[in-house]
Amino acid sequence: MSVGSTDALGSQRATTVAATLLTVVLVAPAAGLAGRVPPLALALAVGVLHAVVVLAVWAVVVRRHTELLRTYVHERFRFAARLVSGGWLVLCAQAAVPTYLLGRWALLAPMLALVPVTWALLVTFLTRSGDTDPLGLYVFYGPLVVLTLSMLGGVELVLRHAPVPL
Repeated sequence: MSVGSTDALGSQRATTVAATLLTVVLVAPAAGLAGRVPPLALALAVGVLHAVVVLAVWAVVVRRHTELLRTYVHERFRFAARLVSGGWLVLCAQAAVPTYLLGRWALLAPMLALVPVTWALLVTFLTRSGDTDPLGLYVFYGPLVVLTLSMLGGVELVLRHAPVPL
């Protein structure tokens, strides 16, 4: 359900600053802890944190619009539960895959690509006030983002191990 395209924080500048700060908070700790924490544990922790924060941003923005909340919670609870569940899984994988690749093989490309992906997603959620469409569409397109981040890691790994002609 589309409600409008207004900034949830009141201005484009506030939205940009908030999305930038949240992106740094979500991505920087993973980069800082890689190599010091077991890769799988770090990937799971970062994936869960990423999903919780991004879904919280979406939920807070949607919550501000009580008509939309009533529609989705009372009339379409199953749809909303599937939407959030699918979003949860995709958002976890979106951050966990690059974090694991960084921790396991020190691959930088997927983690660097995660920064603009996270920023764009947060800006979209903050700009589409009360709109469930971005999360609904992301459940379908998000796996392509995860696949792309994984492929970037594969390309980096191949290039690192490719013989360099002298």
